[in-house]
Amino acid sequence: MINVRPATISPSQFKRIMAKKGLGAGAETYSIELVHQLLGVPMDDYTNFAMQWGKDHEPKAIRAYEKKKLVEVERNVRQYHPKYDFISGEADGLIGKHGIIEVKSPNSANHVRNLIYGSQLEDYKYQIQGYLWIFEREWCDFISFDPRFPKIEHQLSVHSVERDEEIISLLERRCLEFWEDLVLPKMEIIESL
Repeated sequence: MINVRPATISPSQFKRIMAKKGLGAGAETYSIELVHQLLGVPMDDYTNFAMQWGKDHEPKAIRAYEKKKLVEVERNVRQYHPKYDFISGEADGLIGKHGIIEVKSPNSANHVRNLIYGSQLEDYKYQIQGYLWIFEREWCDFISFDPRFPKIEHQLSVHSVERDEEIISLLERRCLEFWEDLVLPKMEIIESL
């Protein structure tokens, strides 16, 4: 299957450019992938069982969330950053004028950890804050969903995350550094060939 995402820095990949010591091996690999896309070559869309499980169950998770919170979710909206056209993201959903949702359908062990501790919030903090930054929103409900749990009240876990300007400022600096120091120089080399 061919991936038709735009060739932009995406919040789903922000973790790769946010290493504590700066732009590392993950950022280098991601820059090559973006250059590949910028050149107009479609990326192969890799999907494993866990990823497919998440895709298959996201609509059910959103319906369960809408029912629990009595809200309507505007689904799968892509937006470019208002200032940087090389950054865009597709939020799992928008809530009113101030909120977004980020949906995960993890394995059952991680879902239990999310029910108890919200343990995957740390794993996805850059992705969540990235969407809040791009969409200019104030909060995100992080949703963990696993329909395998027999009790309905255990199938859905929701943890609210507020916008964090400190993290967003760091994201902005790192995105600019990544684009200017890793992506653009590679494009210049290729365009000079």
